[in-house]
Amino acid sequence: MPAGCSIEIFRAPLAMRLQGAHLPHASRTPEATAKLDWAKRRPPHCQPTPLYCGFSVSTIDNFTHTKDEVMSPRRRLLSAFLPALLFAIIIAIGVLPASAETLIITVRDIRSSDGDIRISIYSSADSFLVDGQTAATRTLSAQEGDVEVVFADLMPGTYAAAAFHDENRSGDFDTNFIGIPREGYGFSNGAQARLGPPDFEDASVSLSQIGSETDLSLTY
Repeated sequence: MPAGCSIEIFRAPLAMRLQGAHLPHASRTPEATAKLDWAKRRPPHCQPTPLYCGFSVSTIDNFTHTKDEVMSPRRRLLSAFLPALLFAIIIAIGVLPASAETLIITVRDIRSSDGDIRISIYSSADSFLVDGQTAATRTLSAQEGDVEVVFADLMPGTYAAAAFHDENRSGDFDTNFIGIPREGYGFSNGAQARLGPPDFEDASVSLSQIGSETDLSLTY
């Protein structure tokens, strides 16, 4: 507190009015006269200051300046840009799509370059080998030996693939009159057909966030 000031400076004006500061000099009590004289003599820096929640404006200003001086430039920069950064992150989370991954399937043991290789992937046991319920389908020209098929933009999860060699390019998987396949076929993860197609679990491949690869060998 500045020299010459008193803790009474915020109460002095009201006290003087209550105790006759504005009365004629002859009507003032000695105590009121002394307080009035003291008010006239006090230095300018001791003038009453408005209060806000019990603190003077000068006290609040001093506290603010002290806080700004103590805060490092790095903290001030973070304080300025943190709200904008948080807002940008929230917008990005709402706008950007979820992570998409890639499944690479190598179709092996293709016996000729005739026709096409048709391959489909399924994302659940309920949809496995069901028409119209594929997660994705690719068709590419056959090539004797091996061919690599890439399925991009897949959501992480579990997939199973089935492929056949459409040598006559009919678009259908040809079988004889009792249902025995007449064209090469195969399943991912090395799953084999025994008296019927394999289960989804046997042919399934887990697609993680780093992508996955699997082989599919054709049987004729």
